[in-house]
Amino acid sequence: MSISALNKFFEAPEEESADPAEAESLRFSSSAELAREYARRRNELGERAADDPDCELLRLRVELANAEYDPAGALKFKSFVRKSRELLKPALESENDKGYRVAEPIENRRYLIVSMGELGRLNKEGHKQAAGDAGLEAVVRAVREALGDRREGVSIYRYDSSEYMIEFTDISEINFVFFEEALRGKKLDLGDFRHLEAPPLTFTRIDFAEVLDIMESINLTKPERGEIDAHEAAVESVTILTRFANYNLEREKFVTRVKRAIEKLEAVKKGEIKREKAEAFFATYLKKGLYGSGLESLEDIDDLWRDGRDLADFERSVELMAAAAAKSRFADDRWFQLYERHLASSLERAYLKTVQTGENSSRAADFFSDDADLARIPNPHYGTQGLAILSRKKEQIGRRTGKWAEVDRIAYEAEAMKRDVGTGLLERGQLFEELEARITLGQPTSLIFIDLGYPKYFNDAGRRAVGDAALLKTAEVLEEAIIESEVEARAYRYSGGDEFVILVEGDAAEAAALKEDIERIRASAGRIPDLRSLREQGYAPESVGDSRPDYAPMELVLNYGISELRAIDMLLSDLGEQRVGEMLDKSRRPLEAVKADLLVKTADAAVGYQKATSRFCELLELMARPGYADENSPEHKRVESVIAASLKAIFHEQGGEEALRYWAAARPENQEELIDRFVADRLEKIDEILSGEKELVDKLVEIHAARNRLITELEKLQEENSEDKNKIEALQARLFAAEKARQEIIEARQNIVGTAVDKKNRM
Repeated sequence: MSISALNKFFEAPEEESADPAEAESLRFSSSAELAREYARRRNELGERAADDPDCELLRLRVELANAEYDPAGALKFKSFVRKSRELLKPALESENDKGYRVAEPIENRRYLIVSMGELGRLNKEGHKQAAGDAGLEAVVRAVREALGDRREGVSIYRYDSSEYMIEFTDISEINFVFFEEALRGKKLDLGDFRHLEAPPLTFTRIDFAEVLDIMESINLTKPERGEIDAHEAAVESVTILTRFANYNLEREKFVTRVKRAIEKLEAVKKGEIKREKAEAFFATYLKKGLYGSGLESLEDIDDLWRDGRDLADFERSVELMAAAAAKSRFADDRWFQLYERHLASSLERAYLKTVQTGENSSRAADFFSDDADLARIPNPHYGTQGLAILSRKKEQIGRRTGKWAEVDRIAYEAEAMKRDVGTGLLERGQLFEELEARITLGQPTSLIFIDLGYPKYFNDAGRRAVGDAALLKTAEVLEEAIIESEVEARAYRYSGGDEFVILVEGDAAEAAALKEDIERIRASAGRIPDLRSLREQGYAPESVGDSRPDYAPMELVLNYGISELRAIDMLLSDLGEQRVGEMLDKSRRPLEAVKADLLVKTADAAVGYQKATSRFCELLELMARPGYADENSPEHKRVESVIAASLKAIFHEQGGEEALRYWAAARPENQEELIDRFVADRLEKIDEILSGEKELVDKLVEIHAARNRLITELEKLQEENSEDKNKIEALQARLFAAEKARQEIIEARQNIVGTAVDKKNRM
């Protein structure tokens, strides 16, 4: 069916009912109108504006509206959480003989969650986050195109780092199905990155009626339960919805990964790509998501595909494996059995029971031989500065009466919209606002880009609560270092994943000094506990299970990249006025915004070298432990799990895993030098940078990141009066190559500009 035919189902939407939580704000259709109304009211009141609750409410609503959207134009998921709680609380307070009664429009809500796969691949092939951002924007465009004329009663939320949730307040089943099919039929338009392979989309749906059924199953909607009020039930319902969605989405992602592997196998058979390329693609982008399923190589999937009696039999086998994989990851959830009841057929439940019975849940007492201090995990409600700020603002709600009570409530919501819910740190949008303001004023500014090592190991082997604990502990370390340092700085959660940024009010030397303080505090922070120890600390509820047997407490590993504002002026000078002008016209953003973006990109690009070299050294140290030699030992399984979570960091597709295992077996004396040479060769890639298809600005960002790092390393060796002539000469040679490449890029740009001018003059 064509898109235009599908759109007719949305031309006459069913009767909508306005959300009570939005009733007042619907008087203004945009944050710009809110801002104009606030300005008018403030000018009218003059000095009395600060004492007027209506004026203060307008100011806070402007602040909240500005913080509510992500860069792709979707609402932040925190906005959904806030709205859902406000909607559900009054509905759950209406009692009848069956308990709390939920209003019909709420019961008829449906949600479609769309996950864009292979975000890491887009970022890698399109230089850092530029292509990934283009992909995420393409998802939002595709959703809006599939919606057609139907926009009322529909909201698009950023559900997670690469996922969106489309909420329909009241839609029939047939219309919902047609919308999903329309969206499935779309191929993402990546804009300037159309030369890259479009990533796959994964879909899962949730009906709110199912959430209510789960709530009734656990007596959350029964007034006689007595242990939970309507507000708590509303909060719990949102938690159930998201956990329910995550479980189902994990199953669907598993199936998508297997399908992608089959696509690559079919391309090999048709002669479109070589087997080696398909193997590298699988190892880099698919393998981690299939861990523990028995499909841990392309050959495993090929065997299953060829052994299947027919397509239906194969798909059934994959779905059963997907259910088992999702169970392995989410079985620690206290309501897991209820999700399972809604999502699994009787055959799948029997399969899951078999898998559960066959599991070895015991943990070896000597899993990790050395005694190590376990980290004390901060309280998830007030354990960091940001969480404490949120807690104080939340406690303020209800202390004042009248309109000032509403002022306090909106003040809390506005602050919550700016901060990461898991760590309390300010979010990416606040970082760029601060950066642009400092650049406009010409204030000295530098950045520390921080990448948390082993997030996949924490999340998968340790379980989600362990991954959350690692992020929260990282935030505490960063805040503590800033407090103890004499440097003025602020920490931000850069993405929904494992990246953080610290904005330093000073140059790169001050940033480097702060980095040393972070490392000192990190080194004494202790190891991130498993679920059993987290329960003992009161961080994880008693109902969650244990971490996987291949998880052992691991200390935080942080990788750093530093850039400073004055270096960006040099980069822009290399680009030239004409190219900078073209960038500004194309992006339709002011120069300050472009500089802020380049500052972050350069710091991010500088992380790669330290991340890769340290990961190789850490893995080799683990592989050298006596327990690793025994393939049946818990330690061997743990190390292999860590390696599986590190393939991307060690350039698996470029021979990284083979090099790692060779060095582990051969133990060469010049191991550090070999690692350095291997990583530098794959990161700097001077010839590839010069001849590749990347944007000129991206080439220069990579060259500048390599050049700055090499200069820093040489300066450090000189300060230490190092006598390692071989290392100094090698660094000097690479610095010379980077500087030469920079000059060649500049000359190439000048030649292009000169040719264009000559051509114009001849016309």
